[in-house]
Amino acid sequence: MRRNLVVTVVVALGMLLAVPTFAAPNEDDRIAALEAKVDLLVEELTRLKQERVEEAETEVTLAPNPEMQEQIGVLAREVERVKRAVAVPEDKELKSVYGFGPAASKVYLKERGLSIGGYGEGNFKAKVADKHGDNTADWLRAVLYFGYKFSDRIIFNSEIEFEHAATSKSGSASVEFAQLDFLLYDSDMVSINATAGLLLTPIGFLNLLHEPTYFYGVSRPSPERQIIPSTWREIGAGFFGNLFNDTVSYKVYTQAGLDAAGFKASGYRSARQKGSKSKANDWAFVARLDWMPTDGLLLGGSVWTGPSGQNQTLTNSSTGIKYHLGDVWTTIWELHAQFDWKGLHTRALYTQSHVGDARQLFDATGRTIASRSLGGYAEVAYDILPLFMSDTAMRLEPFYRFEWTETQNKMPQGIQANQYDNFRVNMVGLQFYPHPQVVLKADYRNVHALGRNSKGQQRPDEVQVGIGYVF
Repeated sequence: MRRNLVVTVVVALGMLLAVPTFAAPNEDDRIAALEAKVDLLVEELTRLKQERVEEAETEVTLAPNPEMQEQIGVLAREVERVKRAVAVPEDKELKSVYGFGPAASKVYLKERGLSIGGYGEGNFKAKVADKHGDNTADWLRAVLYFGYKFSDRIIFNSEIEFEHAATSKSGSASVEFAQLDFLLYDSDMVSINATAGLLLTPIGFLNLLHEPTYFYGVSRPSPERQIIPSTWREIGAGFFGNLFNDTVSYKVYTQAGLDAAGFKASGYRSARQKGSKSKANDWAFVARLDWMPTDGLLLGGSVWTGPSGQNQTLTNSSTGIKYHLGDVWTTIWELHAQFDWKGLHTRALYTQSHVGDARQLFDATGRTIASRSLGGYAEVAYDILPLFMSDTAMRLEPFYRFEWTETQNKMPQGIQANQYDNFRVNMVGLQFYPHPQVVLKADYRNVHALGRNSKGQQRPDEVQVGIGYVF
């Protein structure tokens, strides 16, 4: 009797543990198969228990069997593990999917259920030359990603961001993106997926992949903050996917347009509507294409174009004259390239923007808004730690980046450029990764503007130190 019980438990446990290997790919089928095995085991244990009772009544006793107890304990732990895996599956290695940052991509790698990730970064910045303004210490961001995989074809993904530590001191809590993805078709040659919600605008490097462990320097490059107004998101819908065995990726969206009333000499950041009661009279089109011809090499580009006038009337505060904005057709485009090989990293980006009706915006707002802005950057980094430690997951990477930003490159006739907003940056720095998901940063930014501000001040140089993490 005792031997039969042990054999039954061992056989049932083996069948249960085999479910993840031999079950159907669909997670619902796996769970159903597991529940069926558990039900069979419970029935068998009930039958054996009844036999024990009958034997006890005839004064036949069974001594406790350590082997049987151990196997039952293993079975209980496995059932608990499977229950947890259904609710919050175990993490896999972080990697980028569909152009998102690796932590934001976690939900796409899950079999089912809830995904949680996040990142954060803080910094200290000190002015060291042409000094004006305060030195600052700032916990810049604390971010949480929440995703849920309803099925193999329907996925929710989101990012909740807390900026500057406290809402009482110009900080904020906001939804960075929140989207529903519908995975429609997938083959080696083409995948087609649809998305809708509050979408990150797929332009540049950092608007999609902006986690601090994946870019160099404490501060993001100026062209990707002032010409490409990262982080840029808006209500919209569209399609995305891969082509030719995942060597090409694409995104094609329509999104609510910018608000031209927020255009400034320094760029378009104040024109972002962020999905908060956005004016939706004007809509824009955005498309992105990336090509990965070989391991480590990425070539791509993107374009955003559409009207930004939003059918509104502005009043010049000085003259009191009202101006009904035209289309204010705005186009922002960029080309980018990246190459990584062993410990070497290189990256380059060039971007331009074009604004129609820039003269009318000047008349309505009094701001020196350019009809064309341009900028770009190039950077190189190298991991030197393998030269001293041959077998380590840590990294130590000195880097150099050159940036140029000209938000006042071409002005409407009769308007003089604000040369303070045309500047160059030479940056040298060092990044140390004690863990692949944790980074310590330090850099020096030498900044030179082509002109001075209204107080006669040149842009200051800065020393910056920072920390960041991702999970």
